Formats: sequence, C-alpha cells, structure tokens
Amino acid sequence: MLPDVMLAGGNVGKRPVYIEYRNFLHRHIILSGFPAKVIQATYVQIFTAKIYKLGINPAVDPPNDVLDSLFESAGKDKGPIPVYGTIDGADFTQTLVKFQGKWRLYVNGEMLRASGAKIGHEIRVEIEFDSRPREVSMPARLREALKLDKRAKIAFAELTPSRQKEIFKYINSLRTEASIARNVEKILQQLKGKIVEKPLVVVKAARKKS
Repeated sequence: MLPDVMLAGGNVGKRPVYIEYRNFLHRHIILSGFPAKVIQATYVQIFTAKIYKLGINPAVDPPNDVLDSLFESAGKDKGPIPVYGTIDGADFTQTLVKFQGKWRLYVNGEMLRASGAKIGHEIRVEIEFDSRPREVSMPARLREALKLDKRAKIAFAELTPSRQKEIFKYINSLRTEASIARNVEKILQQLKGKIVEKPLVVVKAARKKS
C-alpha cells in the first residue's frame, strides 16, 4: 500500500523540482529549492470512464470530485476550461466544456489514435488544469487553399479570431488526409457563401466589427 505522502526530486533544466504525491490525487508542487516557496501548484486527477458517442463526437464525463479539483485549480467553474493529461498513457491537450448541462471531455481523433482507444472502451484518464497559453496554428492544407482562393481568404480574414481558432482546431481533429481535404474545400465554399451539403457549424460566425 502506498503511503499518504511521497516526495520525489529531480531537475527541470537547472532548477530542482520536488513533487509531492498524495494517494494518486496528486498535488504537484514545483519548488525553486528546498526549503523554498511554492512557485506553482496543480492537481492531477485520475479516473476511468467508458468512451461514448455524443452526437458524432466521442466523449467521457469526468466525475464530480475530479471536476471540483479542476474548478479549484482553474479558479472558475464556468466557460471552457483548458486541461491536459494522458489517456491510457498517451498525452493529450484538450478543453473541458459544458454541454447539455454536463461537463464533457471530448476525445478527438488525435486522442483516439495516440491512445489506441475506441468508442465503447474504458480508458484511464489523468487530467489537470492547463494554465499554459494556448496557441493554435493554421493547418498547412487550409493555408495553401486560402493562398489560391482570394475571395475565401478575404472572407476568412473577416471572421472573429475565436472563430478562426475553432476552424483550425476542427481541421486538426480530423483523422485522414481525405477528410481534411474534403472539409477544407467545404470551408472555402461556405466562406464564399455557397450552398453546401451538410454545412459545417464551425464556419458560421459573426464578422469582425469594423
């Protein structure tokens, strides 16, 4: 049986790091030395859950005690909450969102590929609040397509920054090159006001205010 508290040490670069473990509900404390003041404290939560399909999206629902710890670390319990961790040992970075009254962790294509998990599988999730700045780069396929389509490029520039980022994230979540190419083409058509079959909700947004 593990003790209530364990202390491990190491280095990040040239800086000593001491990590305090509390019975798998870990409190990670990064110190500048020992003894020294706490620079940053975060809480890692562990749970198991079965992946289910919500609409077209695979997801799991974190338990309430896990959510409470994430809310405490984030300093809020409303709005999207950036998180990171592992699924069956595979790293992920994601955003926890509330949908239809419940908090969901969506398991996108990249997370499924990395972990080898599938819908219906029970997975082991390690998760904690992610305080790092989030940068989302434009997918290469979309960048090249916009270079070749001036009208779509102008329309894309008129989207709000948050909507542009959502489009980037959507494309990055797709699993195959064929799916990426098909959806990039659909995005271009929607940006130009064309009628398409099954239009993507991610493209619909208000334009920037002039």
